[in-house]
Amino acid sequence: MRRRAGCLGFFAGALLLLVSVAPVRAAVLHLFDYTIDEFVVGEKRAELAVCYAGGNKYSDKRTTYTGSFLKKWFGGEKTTRETANVLLDQDLIREIDYLKHRVIDYPLDKIVDPDWYDRHSPGEIPSTARTMIDARYEVKAPQFSLTVSPESVMVDNRSCVHAIAELRLETLDKIKNASSVTLIRQAMWLTDQVRGINEFRAFNRAMEKRLGIDAARVGIFGNILSYWQGGLDSIEGLLNSVSGYPVKKEVRVTAVYTSGVGTGDAKRTEAVISKISVNLREVAEAPPGMERFDPPKGFKLVTAR
Repeated sequence: MRRRAGCLGFFAGALLLLVSVAPVRAAVLHLFDYTIDEFVVGEKRAELAVCYAGGNKYSDKRTTYTGSFLKKWFGGEKTTRETANVLLDQDLIREIDYLKHRVIDYPLDKIVDPDWYDRHSPGEIPSTARTMIDARYEVKAPQFSLTVSPESVMVDNRSCVHAIAELRLETLDKIKNASSVTLIRQAMWLTDQVRGINEFRAFNRAMEKRLGIDAARVGIFGNILSYWQGGLDSIEGLLNSVSGYPVKKEVRVTAVYTSGVGTGDAKRTEAVISKISVNLREVAEAPPGMERFDPPKGFKLVTAR
């Protein structure tokens, strides 16, 4: 079944890596160690550079595929690069596509317009097939919870709030009498004790003014909300109950399949399909080498319609 959350997840991921074609000055640069371990594919390690300046957010993520399977597939270690940007003054998301040598502008309001993703879907499902799918599958309402520790936790000599967000998504196959569940757990260590916190807050306030509660999709809850479909009004209070800069983050996605639901022969299979770990390693004020955020010369600029 096609899920809009995948498209929203793309933009949410891009917004964690924001980049601009304009030079960056008077900035605070945050460098993160970023590790992804995916089922079958294996491990990827990255350095993520994030910067807030001029009301925008910039970043550059350079990933090395370190898993044994990927090394065999690529014939050795392979490195890729992702850069993107939210330009609030231009009301758009800007992404650099290194494979196709182009810079792509996405209107910012498309992030909260599900119909836009439908119109741009590469494989639209015919109405007859959609009717059959709807008759066979029942999608349960998502279950979201947030737990915040009453005591602060020290991370690299910073006092942090420890928060754990969990999301449960379930789809029932009425013909096979089976259940498919996706469990997403996002743990965060949030602090105000980091240089660049004022720029971080100013950017988030501007995003909230522009997008309302949907700004949470590209904020500290971006990873877990990339799986959420539909409006966020029902969990707005939870999303607004914590804030701060995430100096550490751990995300785990688990898939659970149960056949024979409600019978004595029920069989349950569970597998962790993805683990992400992000840790702030270094903070640099007025850092050199900010040209890393610039797109290569000669890249074509296109606008997504």
